[in-house]
Amino acid sequence: MLFRKHIVILVVIIAAMLIQGCASNKNNNEKMYTEAFFAMDTVFGLQIPESHIYLSAQAIDLVTSYNSLFDKHESSGEVYQINNRVNNHVYVSDGVFELITKAVEIAELTDGYFDPTIGALVDIWDWTAKEVPNDELILDTIKYIDYQGISFDAANNRITFSDSNMQIDLGGIAKGYATKKILNLFEDAGVNSALIASGGNQYALGKKPDGSYWQIGIIHPREPGAILGSVQIENMAIDTSGDYIRYFIKDDQRYHHVINPKTGYPSEGIISATVITECPVKADAISTAILAGGLEFAFGLYKKLSSFEFILVDEELRIYISEDMYESFRSADGVNVIVVPQRK
Repeated sequence: MLFRKHIVILVVIIAAMLIQGCASNKNNNEKMYTEAFFAMDTVFGLQIPESHIYLSAQAIDLVTSYNSLFDKHESSGEVYQINNRVNNHVYVSDGVFELITKAVEIAELTDGYFDPTIGALVDIWDWTAKEVPNDELILDTIKYIDYQGISFDAANNRITFSDSNMQIDLGGIAKGYATKKILNLFEDAGVNSALIASGGNQYALGKKPDGSYWQIGIIHPREPGAILGSVQIENMAIDTSGDYIRYFIKDDQRYHHVINPKTGYPSEGIISATVITECPVKADAISTAILAGGLEFAFGLYKKLSSFEFILVDEELRIYISEDMYESFRSADGVNVIVVPQRK
C-alpha cells in the first residue's frame, strides 16, 4: 500500500512538474534546477533558477522542521504533544498557533467539511489492516469532532480545547502551509520564476523563464499514468485531493483516506477535487473540504466564496470546471467537461 501510494504521488509530481521540460530564459539562457525530496508523507518538488540553487537546501530544512512540528505520530512534535496533553490548555510555537488558527478559519468557511479536529476519526481507520470500523465506534468518536471547541489566546500562544478527547490532525492543510513558507522564502530572495510542488499541492510563481505560463497536469483519478488535461497559471496555487492515493477496497467498496467529518466515513460523490486560488494553504484545505462534502456542497461553496476556481470529477467520471478556468484548461484527447457558470 505504501509503495503504491508513493508511486501515485510521484505520478502527480511528474504530471504537475516535469511537463514543464527544461525551461531556459531566451534572454540570459538561465536554466531551471529541479529538486525532489520526501517529507510530510509525500514527495516535494522544486523548480528554481540555477542562480538561486542554494535555496533548495534551505527549503528542505524548512519543510523538515515543519514535518517534526505537525506530525501527530512524532513524539517530539507539537501536534503529538497537543494530542497527548494532560489538560485542555496547551502552549505552542508561533508556527503551530498560526496553522491551527488558519485551519479553524477555513473550517468555518467550509461549514466544517474541513475540520482540524478530525484526528480521533482518522485514528480509528486502519489503512494497513484494511478494516472498516463498526458503526458504534464511529458514532462514539464523531461526537469529538468540532472545530468550534477550540479557542485561542493569541497573546500567550495558548490553545484551549473544550473536550479532553478532541484530537488534532493537520494532514489536510500542512502541505499547503509548507508550500506557502517555501514561497515566502523564494520571494524574499528575489526569485520571480519557480514551481513548488508538495504531493497534490503546487504553486506557480510568476511565469516560466521563457515567458510562458506554467502548465499543471491534472491526474486522471482512474487511469494510472494518464492526465485529464492541464491548466495554465501564474502566481496561483493549485491543489488536487482524490480518492486514489491512499485507499483499500473491501466487499467492492472503496474506502479512501478523506473522511467526511459529519458522517465518519470516507467521502462519496466526488473522486477528484482540484482547487485553484492565490493561497496554497486555502487550496489544500478547500480541496479536502470539497472532496469530503460532495458535488452540491462544492457548487454552494463556489457561490459563497469568490476566491477559488475548480475542476471536479464525480463517480461517473463526469468532469466539472468553473467557467473562469475553462479558457486556461487544455483537455486531453477524448476528455469532455461540463462548464459551471460564473457566480451571479
